[in-house]
Amino acid sequence: MIRFFCGRFLSVIFSLVFLIASFLLQAADWSADLPTHTRPNMYRGLFTPLAGEGIKQLILRLGDTANQIETKIPNLPDLSELIEIQAAEAHCSTILYASDFGTSGTVIDQPGYYILCDDVAWIASDGSSAITTATNHVTIDLNNHAIYQTNKGFVSNVNGITINQGIHDVTIKNGTLSDLTTYGITGTGDNKNITIENVLIENPGDGGINFNPVSASGCIGLTISSC
Repeated sequence: MIRFFCGRFLSVIFSLVFLIASFLLQAADWSADLPTHTRPNMYRGLFTPLAGEGIKQLILRLGDTANQIETKIPNLPDLSELIEIQAAEAHCSTILYASDFGTSGTVIDQPGYYILCDDVAWIASDGSSAITTATNHVTIDLNNHAIYQTNKGFVSNVNGITINQGIHDVTIKNGTLSDLTTYGITGTGDNKNITIENVLIENPGDGGINFNPVSASGCIGLTISSC
């Protein structure tokens, strides 16, 4: 009786194993039997021209060729920065990165709309400005970023943004200038139609905003708002 029971039990176990194995083998062949149009699609999407420009900017920022990009993953900008880059490109703007600022700052010598896409921890040299505006018809959009000098007290005559003599039609807006040795924003003479809006100037050495016209008809049309 015991031998009969054991034989029946083993028979049931072998039958279950056979059924499970058959099911798994059949399931493995199902995907091969599916019509082509119902198989999973490996479509990865298409790059729009704008997205392509964003990828190009990434490669330029990394300073490497495309096939080296995988080794630089920790240095990729986050999503918010990618959005800033593409928004700037969509408005035909010139993008300013922290890497554009040497110890003597950066010089804007072409009219246009300039947008900052990084916070800038700036190591200044004597007599320098983070941004020097050397041409007319310029907008500097700090884009809610900050330029802050990191070596205040070690150098002299350092400004955040300097507008050269005689330059006109300049707008500076939307950001922070911090810890400058001398002035946050300064004009060097007879500047006209200057607009400064929504700019926070923190802890300047001599003053926040300074314009020193060289003639009686010097600084005309200076507008400062929400600063």
